[in-house]
Amino acid sequence: MEIKGYKSNRIRISRRELIQYIESLGYTFERQSKTKHEIYKHYKTNKCIPVSITKGRDVSPGIVSAILKETGTNRIDLIKFLHGL
Repeated sequence: MEIKGYKSNRIRISRRELIQYIESLGYTFERQSKTKHEIYKHYKTNKCIPVSITKGRDVSPGIVSAILKETGTNRIDLIKFLHGL
């Protein structure tokens, strides 16, 4: 499925948008690690996702893909969330 305006497989989004998406899936902020990462945990599945703290920069496409894979969703779901579809 292709969404209009998104022909690329690589998505660049802000850290804030990524966190909003993760939280909409049921993940909540657990803690901040000793390094520059925040840990989000899903209490039903006990999965943890680290999100790096990058101020003023977009999250790289590789990190977005890895997080989508870890949450069990795909880029189409993310695009629909971002555009309120």
